[in-house]
Amino acid sequence: MSHWRRLRRATVTNAGESYEEKPTVTVSEPTAPKQPAQGLAELDNGSVSNINLDSGGNFYSNTPNVTLSAPDSGGTQATATAIINNGEVTKISIVDSGSGYSSPPQVIVPKST
Repeated sequence: MSHWRRLRRATVTNAGESYEEKPTVTVSEPTAPKQPAQGLAELDNGSVSNINLDSGGNFYSNTPNVTLSAPDSGGTQATATAIINNGEVTKISIVDSGSGYSSPPQVIVPKST
């Protein structure tokens, strides 16, 4: 099930006539393109200290996996998890800040499925 925003308006293009029962109305999933969430990591002494959410993406019904790129000079790869609300990522929380980063890792969040 997708997390849609509220349907605010519908236009009847052909009302038909002579119904004996109430007709069924079907609303299709929006055709807007799915966008991934995007975040930027910050470092403190070679470890990830914060992830700023730049965009929450859209149409998430399940929590996406978050991947942070590995440090370039050894160390341990940081890990994080996404928090979603109403189909958007609202926060990326650090699970393990990792070590050995000389520059902020890339934060990768896939599009919703």
